[in-house]
Amino acid sequence: MPFVTPTVRRRILITGETGSGKTNSLRTFPGPKFVMVYPGEKGQDTLLQASGVPLDSDTTVQVWQHADSKDGKPQLSSEIIEHARRATIDAIRIPGIVTFCGDGLHKLYEYVMDALSGGEYFVGSPFQTATRDNNAVVDPRVASQAEHWISDYLSLISLSRIPYVVVTTWDKDTGIRKAKMQADGKKEKWTDIPTHKMPALYSAASRKVLGEFGYQVHASVVEKRVDIGNGKFERQRLYRWQTAPDAEVGACGIKIDSAIASTIPKFIGADWKELAKYVE
Repeated sequence: MPFVTPTVRRRILITGETGSGKTNSLRTFPGPKFVMVYPGEKGQDTLLQASGVPLDSDTTVQVWQHADSKDGKPQLSSEIIEHARRATIDAIRIPGIVTFCGDGLHKLYEYVMDALSGGEYFVGSPFQTATRDNNAVVDPRVASQAEHWISDYLSLISLSRIPYVVVTTWDKDTGIRKAKMQADGKKEKWTDIPTHKMPALYSAASRKVLGEFGYQVHASVVEKRVDIGNGKFERQRLYRWQTAPDAEVGACGIKIDSAIASTIPKFIGADWKELAKYVE
């Protein structure tokens, strides 16, 4: 395909721990929406009625279901990630779709790691180091191969014509730097290295994935004492997005004109319409 004049496209990554409102916030994006709940992810109930019908009439939700196996063995991870890739291609080709959502990228990434390691990742085989038997561990190059697979996958959805592409993933505490050499010639302990919140992906993918998205927000929930009148108060759970990094959270930032970015509050409600007030 030749180069084209770009249209407005929003690519959003939402990170956060479980229960932080990531999946629920997908409901705030423009419809018609297609939500793909990645293999292994289990948060779809947030989007569905008890009957399985989506809460929002403009939304289609697809959930992975393992195929029945005649021999009782689980489906190969290599087959699962290929199914996910093909289903994604079908989804982004649906006429009229405004928002594509991929829920639980960290789960898909685990299947990629397992597929590329020949099933060793899910059984807990350790990664190869200089002090381990090379025949009993996972080749560390698998991590690099997985990074390429996930990068190609994200390019598939990000370079599509879909106006909004939204991906969610868990976060994790990640060291902000490598271990330093100390005066005694030993490296400092990993427990002494400062950490911040980053996507819960293995190895360098945790950092590299950020480059695939122009909008990175970190989801969290806080409790607030709210005045409900007549001298009464109640504690309410408020779901929010963090839009700018700090010492605790590294996986957030908005790639737009700096003059506009400077007007966006550090914390906003976990709702695309709240962020759109500043960027659209």
